[in-house]
Amino acid sequence: LEDLDYADDLALLSHRLQDKVDHLRETSRRVGFKISQEKTKVLRINNKQEEPITIEGALTLMSLSILTARSANQ
Repeated sequence: LEDLDYADDLALLSHRLQDKVDHLRETSRRVGFKISQEKTKVLRINNKQEEPITIEGALTLMSLSILTARSANQ
């Protein structure tokens, strides 16, 4: 687990997020963490990837998106 900020919050940064989520699921299972279906969200920033992110091949995580752009004078 790369970025465990709080006892119950986690941020994963990746270009291949499904791989990270799969690794998180396996690691969580080994150490006794439970992934909350209600609280878990996927935030995509400047990412055109459309595939849903799943846990256990069944639970599709809610996706949120943020698109940013630079102004002409930056």
